[in-house]
Amino acid sequence: MLVAAQFIESLISKYEYERHPVYSDGGTWYPETCTVRGLKHYLHTQYEKILIKS
Repeated sequence: MLVAAQFIESLISKYEYERHPVYSDGGTWYPETCTVRGLKHYLHTQYEKILIKS
């Protein structure tokens, strides 16, 4: 969870005034970290996962 939190914190620091939704592949810690930070979390669809991996 600490790595996920640090990663999201770095994004918040970089884009401080722009709150964007966070998309992930279903990792365990991303939804919880987003909830704590007040960010919306979405899962990539199966189709998006295929596009990202290729």
